Amino acid sequence: MTAAMLEIERQEICGILCITIRDTRVEQAPVIIHYHGWTGDKGTVESPDQSLVQLASAGFLVVAPDCYEHGERATDVWFRAQFNCRAVSIPAKPALDCC
Repeated sequence: MTAAMLEIERQEICGILCITIRDTRVEQAPVIIHYHGWTGDKGTVESPDQSLVQLASAGFLVVAPDCYEHGERATDVWFRAQFNCRAVSIPAKPALDCC
């Protein structure tokens, strides 16, 4: 079998920017949606996450959107919400007097 011929594109699907990765030799590939959030990263078109490349090399069509307010979908709204919150002090619970 010859090496995979991968096509890696940045596409907008339903208004959400995604990276799609597929082996161009496979006409009808099963789809894997890699929906990552705060601890994941799909990478970029130039440097995609290698696990996604491996899945595409195995014959899957990989679609990798960003979670809301993450990656390319991030806005300054989340940033402002994090830093505009006021710290809340929770008093320590008093020790029980057992005697």
